[in-house]
Amino acid sequence: MQIIIVFTVISLILGLIIVFIDSKYNEEDDQLKEIENLLPGINCGICGYKTCKGMSEFLVDKPLEYKKCRPLKNPEELVAYLRLKKILDE
Repeated sequence: MQIIIVFTVISLILGLIIVFIDSKYNEEDDQLKEIENLLPGINCGICGYKTCKGMSEFLVDKPLEYKKCRPLKNPEELVAYLRLKKILDE
């Protein structure tokens, strides 16, 4: 009976660790998805990246590169989001 309780407690602790780690990494994924949704989504490659997802990953490090996106119709919305998330300090 004691072994069942020990395994249950260990499983609970490991489960909580996994949830914590997943939530930490999931925040970054959500941020990339939000940036990608603000891009046109046509994957034209004019900016130098094959897809808008590739550009969204790059924008986290170099946010001024959004200017390379020629089909971007509403750059103000993207700039506002980048400033809100403190990615862009302009």
